[in-house]
Amino acid sequence: MASFVVSPDLIEFWENLSYGGNQGVNLEQLSYEQMFDDKHSCTIKDLRRMSNTGCTIIGYKSPEGTYVVNPSPDTELTPGSKIIVVGNTSQIKHMQIAFKIND
Repeated sequence: MASFVVSPDLIEFWENLSYGGNQGVNLEQLSYEQMFDDKHSCTIKDLRRMSNTGCTIIGYKSPEGTYVVNPSPDTELTPGSKIIVVGNTSQIKHMQIAFKIND
């Protein structure tokens, strides 16, 4: 928060992200179980469908509860893990379609 005080451009940027209307920024959490039917493991770089949506993976939560910001492409997704993605409304919708996730 202190960064906002000394960097007014950060405030302006955040406000533009937060209030962008239909194309504003959305954060979504996806569990391993929402994305996959079987119990195989894969890495973040294996999520080719994600790159086609325009969404960006900005976080990872391990099954043990450890959070990682900007996880490595080699981070392994396993049952019980979750990813945090950011995208505009359209990108989030494409992601939900790609992974067959119902609203």
